[in-house]
Amino acid sequence: MNMISKGEKANLIISVISGVSLIIALILNYFRTEWFGVIKGYAPHNFGFNFTYFLPLIFLSLVTAFISMVWLFSKWKIRQNKIYKWITLVLFLPTICCFFIMLVSIFQMLRIQY
Repeated sequence: MNMISKGEKANLIISVISGVSLIIALILNYFRTEWFGVIKGYAPHNFGFNFTYFLPLIFLSLVTAFISMVWLFSKWKIRQNKIYKWITLVLFLPTICCFFIMLVSIFQMLRIQY
């Protein structure tokens, strides 16, 4: 039976943390009016909500995704368990994609203004 090592297990746990924190952040953001009473478009409430809940979870997700990505790709040839590789990749890839989508939208907004 092909068992995973301690390093692989730690990387898998970090990837799970990344994926779960992204899902929690997006769910909280979607239901912010119903659960927290934050009205979209009202700046003080949005600012408080973003700095209290949304940004820390997104930051945690992003940091753990980059740690997991570096850890996975640095030992890609060494690891023999293909299922472990793909599960880890699937867990942190949505966070990386979400981050790049956010960056692209920020740069598009900056380009439109100037």
